[in-house]
Amino acid sequence: ASLVVDVNGGDVPHIAHFDEVNGKLGYAKYVGKDGNCGVNSSTFLFEWQCDEIATMGTNSSHPRKRDVSMALDGEGHPIIAYSWYHGNPLSIRGFSRMRPIAALGLQMGNCGPQSLWVCERIDGSYTGDHSSIAVGPSGLVTIAYNSSEYFGSLRVAYQHYPVNLPYIERE
Repeated sequence: ASLVVDVNGGDVPHIAHFDEVNGKLGYAKYVGKDGNCGVNSSTFLFEWQCDEIATMGTNSSHPRKRDVSMALDGEGHPIIAYSWYHGNPLSIRGFSRMRPIAALGLQMGNCGPQSLWVCERIDGSYTGDHSSIAVGPSGLVTIAYNSSEYFGSLRVAYQHYPVNLPYIERE
């Protein structure tokens, strides 16, 4: 599991985790009331919003652990990095990151409940574990992880600002 507290947004905790039984990536955010899980025994209200977002594979499909790491961007939106497997150990695997569509200004995503998340593959050939994710002051994301490609090589994935050449009109 990965726990992050939004200190700029009212100390709201966010949790990303691997559901080993169902092979799913789960995300939970404390909402106080009107959630769908985490019942408070005093008030009998569900205080957390919990969602299954992506398939990571089960331990029966591959014995290696699944990895989850999470950070929040400047607006309190989660960014989750995770490794996944589908099928046997030699089949499809990868290391991806995901963000909610609200963070990207989109109307629809490509994963999660009601397609409310955008999942992007970072490393499609091998899986990563022991990951760490950070968001810099500029809002760009950096992810460090251990790649299984060369029996434990460190990899770093980071965002760049897009470089656009200026458009010059000449008469």
